Amino acid sequence: MNQLKKFLSYSFTCFLVTTTPFFFMLFSTKTTRCLVIIVSVLALVIRTIFHFSFFSDSYFSKEKIYKISFLVFVMTIALIFFSGSLWIMYHLKINMLN
Repeated sequence: MNQLKKFLSYSFTCFLVTTTPFFFMLFSTKTTRCLVIIVSVLALVIRTIFHFSFFSDSYFSKEKIYKISFLVFVMTIALIFFSGSLWIMYHLKINMLN
């Protein structure tokens, strides 16, 4: 029962963190781009840590320091994919729409 309660709380928290940027963009009318990017990146980091720690049973301890290095590796790859996608979209806009 304790495991089910923990699973439901983590799932609900991940759902909130996932949907927050979407509703933030949907219902806000006068926000700056910087604020939207900050909220989206924070949601990405929190969601990644939650998924890493609970859904893949990778809790951090001093004996298993390699899990932290794996998390840093995953975050680095995600940052490379995210920035590469933004770079591609920006250059497509500049080269094809202007």
